[in-house]
Amino acid sequence: MTQSSKDQQTMSVQESSKKVVARKVNNYMEAPLQSQTPEPLVKPSKAFNPKFSSATSTPTKRNGKPEVIDRNVITKYAFATRVGYIPNNPNKVNQDSFVLAPNFAQTNYRHFFGVCDGHGTNGRDVSHFIKMRLPQLVAKHLISGTDPCQALHQSFIQCNAELDQCQFDVSLSGSTVCTVLFTGNKVICANAGDSRAIKAAIFDNGRRLEATALNIDHKPDLKDEAQRILSKGGRIDAFRDAYNNNEPIGPMRVWLKTDDLPGLAMSRSFGDRIA
Repeated sequence: MTQSSKDQQTMSVQESSKKVVARKVNNYMEAPLQSQTPEPLVKPSKAFNPKFSSATSTPTKRNGKPEVIDRNVITKYAFATRVGYIPNNPNKVNQDSFVLAPNFAQTNYRHFFGVCDGHGTNGRDVSHFIKMRLPQLVAKHLISGTDPCQALHQSFIQCNAELDQCQFDVSLSGSTVCTVLFTGNKVICANAGDSRAIKAAIFDNGRRLEATALNIDHKPDLKDEAQRILSKGGRIDAFRDAYNNNEPIGPMRVWLKTDDLPGLAMSRSFGDRIA
């Protein structure tokens, strides 16, 4: 499950055999991957109630014997999303996008899921492009035999670079990305920004729930992130209240050294070229 400060998204996971037809998206041909679901399986609702469905889980066999790493442990998935609340902007657009890719990269025990929390004027376009393009890149690497961690790393870099070829401007628009790749009973989390993946474990017959974060939010007030930003000529500060002795308001943000732009509340993201 992932959650951001502006828009909230939650999901669990499940097998699915649904297929989609290839189509052109931002000058790229969408491969007929099961990850490319063009419309949400469940339409967002004001009640913010995720919907669930289930499918049979079958282990993959080699030489007639199932292997632990190949066993499909995913039985359900769901998503829910809700637009963030801004009092002076009642018509705010939900800029969240999600990735639901069961049976990923031609493998029935591998699944890829993620959320993208867009921001800025074109944040919705950015998050949608990532939703459509990132799974294609990751799948291509995995099918060619690339190590999963390297596949995610290289795909993140390439997808971010390809945003410059899109028809919308990403100077002051971008998106966080948080993904999880399940392979059998193993999971790898890759993220950029301050969206988070959480593992929830149930104990004592459902009487106790334990939550564990799978990634660290990229925030400008983290020591390593702050050093990197300052070494590149950036500035870190909160919003300042001009009507109250310039008192700081809200979280620390990333700014240009001499200009009050862009004011990102995260230290990493896709897009956001001004930063």
